[in-house]
Amino acid sequence: MCNKKPKHKWLKVISGSARELAYQINERFDLDWEDETSIKHRIFWPVVCFLHDSVALPIDGLYSTINGTYWNFDADRPFTIREYLTLFLWHRPARAMKEFVIYTIFRRERIDEHLGCPSWPDCDEAPMGCIVERGLENVEWYGARD
Repeated sequence: MCNKKPKHKWLKVISGSARELAYQINERFDLDWEDETSIKHRIFWPVVCFLHDSVALPIDGLYSTINGTYWNFDADRPFTIREYLTLFLWHRPARAMKEFVIYTIFRRERIDEHLGCPSWPDCDEAPMGCIVERGLENVEWYGARD
């Protein structure tokens, strides 16, 4: 692997600034120790989450994609910029909107995907017995729910 000079460092600066601003708001208003029902927590916590999750992380991922370090493990190669933008500008917002409509507007109850997994609660340690990872037909019926 050759050592190339990174491109578009300004993306890294914007990502770092958003992350730093989220950290400063969290520290300034002491949100980690604040009661979740307080007005301060209800106003500033969504801002902190938005800055970190919706600004800093996608921009940091775009920077890594441009420089060829954001790896696509399914294809065993780096993400292309088109794949990355499709993922973050189309698939994730569409999924978030779908979940908002189903669980907030229609008030449907969330059902745990691991309901009935033979290896639950150790699905991460024993993926062969996880219905989510292997599918219902390919799961090995062993573990805690034998």
